[in-house]
Amino acid sequence: MIKRLFTDIINSLDFRFKVNILTLNGDFYIHSHEFCELLFVLGGSAVHVVDGCEYILKPGDVFTILGDVSHGFKNMKEFTFGNILYDQQEMLALTSELRKLAGFQSMFVLESYYNSEHGYKYRLQLNSIQLNYIKEVLTLMHDEYNGSRDGYKAVLLAYFQSLIAYVSRCYTEENNNNYESVFRLAESIAYIENNYKQPIKIDDLARIAYMSTRHFTRIFYKYHHTTPGKYIIQLRFQNAVKLLQDSRLSITQVAIESGFSDISFFSRQFKKKTGFTPKDFRNILFSK
Repeated sequence: MIKRLFTDIINSLDFRFKVNILTLNGDFYIHSHEFCELLFVLGGSAVHVVDGCEYILKPGDVFTILGDVSHGFKNMKEFTFGNILYDQQEMLALTSELRKLAGFQSMFVLESYYNSEHGYKYRLQLNSIQLNYIKEVLTLMHDEYNGSRDGYKAVLLAYFQSLIAYVSRCYTEENNNNYESVFRLAESIAYIENNYKQPIKIDDLARIAYMSTRHFTRIFYKYHHTTPGKYIIQLRFQNAVKLLQDSRLSITQVAIESGFSDISFFSRQFKKKTGFTPKDFRNILFSK
């Protein structure tokens, strides 16, 4: 099996991103890649082969493929698709505001891992109006990528964020029982992203997800490789780092605005993560 690398497909080594619009017939070899792939089926038909399982594709299907997942296509008949190849961590950093959407958490975080474990039989299905919009945006992105004009990277990333937001909304609007368990968990994570500055009880998050606290914690850890409590603290910490760059705010204000009600706890956690107290960290920032 061939593993595709970013260096094999991108125009610039400092821009780990690519947009394709292709029409293929026949079969496409089984492969994996180090990057993630967001794929839109625009026309024709094909069979998607993922880890030895086969799934029929049709226009309007949308799904993501994580890196290192073995997949390919066969029986392609005028199979037209648009795909966006991107780095998962860079995308998550780029879309920090979109992480507040339950649809985003479902489509781009949870479902990717869910499908990689349970097969890619569940996917978002766009209607004709939604698909036409996607075609227009993909065409603009494809032209921008191939043209490589001044500022094209910024334009592409702006289109990408817009596209992700649109797809996330479509996911939220689709009433499909296949997504129910994933979407409920996504709603609890979106709740954290929107309210991490406020006191949050794990029991309340579990209720949002329609799970017991124990089961919620176990599932959360499975997808995020950390506990809900530590996830919340990490968001608060990230916000505090940003606020420390504003010299008008006192250390106490930074802590409170980031969701830390106990200033001593905030200072201990900050030093544990960075090796510096908040005050020393700020002094280093402004000494540069």
